[in-house]
Amino acid sequence: MNEANQCLGESIAQTLERLGPVFLKLGQIVSHRSDLLPEDLLRPLRRIQDQVGPERFEISRATLERTFNRQTGELFSAFEAKPIAAGSIATVYRAKRCDGREVAVKIVRQDAARILTMDLRIGAWLAGFVANLKAFKALPIAECYSEIEALFVAQLNMHMEASNLEAMQEDNFIQRHVNIPSVHADLVGPDVLVMDFVDNAVSISADHIETTIYKQAAQSVLAVLYRMAFETGFVHCDMHPGNLLLDESCEVWLLDGGFFAHFSERDRLCFQDLFLGLAFGEPDRCCDSLVGSAITIPQSLDREALRSDVNRLIETHHSKRAGSFLVAAFVYDLFTLQKRHGLYARSSFVAAIWAFVTFEGIVRDRFPELDFQGEAKPFVVSRIIKSMRTR
Repeated sequence: MNEANQCLGESIAQTLERLGPVFLKLGQIVSHRSDLLPEDLLRPLRRIQDQVGPERFEISRATLERTFNRQTGELFSAFEAKPIAAGSIATVYRAKRCDGREVAVKIVRQDAARILTMDLRIGAWLAGFVANLKAFKALPIAECYSEIEALFVAQLNMHMEASNLEAMQEDNFIQRHVNIPSVHADLVGPDVLVMDFVDNAVSISADHIETTIYKQAAQSVLAVLYRMAFETGFVHCDMHPGNLLLDESCEVWLLDGGFFAHFSERDRLCFQDLFLGLAFGEPDRCCDSLVGSAITIPQSLDREALRSDVNRLIETHHSKRAGSFLVAAFVYDLFTLQKRHGLYARSSFVAAIWAFVTFEGIVRDRFPELDFQGEAKPFVVSRIIKSMRTR
């Protein structure tokens, strides 16, 4: 173990905590990218997935009682002062309702909105600075950041998170693959969300989980991601190990419905055709998608040159498994290609890219043979068949 890397990793984690929610999210994604940074440095970063310094219990209790205009003892028969998890937006406590049900109580930090506002301003400045660097000119950083801003702000609204969790519970496909904790609708406010407590569960990335069980869980989560991206357009963008648990029955639990994005029909078609063209090695389909999704089409567009570049893109990334297929690298190459041909697409599908990059970091080392493209084919083909039937 390299102690210097470990100390650096802890210093980075503490700095990200002080900087706020936007930077913590970036840290959560990077914490599982051992292809980018040494494992000894990354290990301390994984703490910030759900173990950020918590808010003082007295402040959380005041928020809870102010939200429902009742004393904590009236709402719960027992309430543990020590939090079970803490993030940059909220602190989570374990409690028991008066009818005996065990629950998790998520309470937004008192100064979360103020810190997030400052954080987003800093992030906007940094996005503008990075966008002007030569190495990143190809990326629509400013446009993507504006969308990410909206996702972060939505996390402050516990009513919206409750709605997101309930929507996942109503989806039979999602329920067959992962479990979603039930929301206690009578105890939901703008700053408080109460849901069922998931007992005796561990992070999906825990070292002691058997490889076979881990792979089955990973495939279930990936299926849910594809269901969201290709079929419902309702995408969970925060699938890091702090939000993915395995219980004693080896069933997967998906927590936290705050960081969600909604795809339009056009966004889904764009994402679908790009992925389908890559998965089946079809440059014409990818070309049509790029042209069709562009904000404007240059009069000087050379379609033969575009097809040639797309074909090279497919040759580089087609049919690779998780150990060698990098979603982030594919996206960068794609944006570079778009810039070269003046095809600037809408950046609303950045949320799905974020979700897949996060998930990719979890499985890359432990499940390198996972076939991202192959697993997507049934969803995309099914969607195409459905669209043909409605014509």
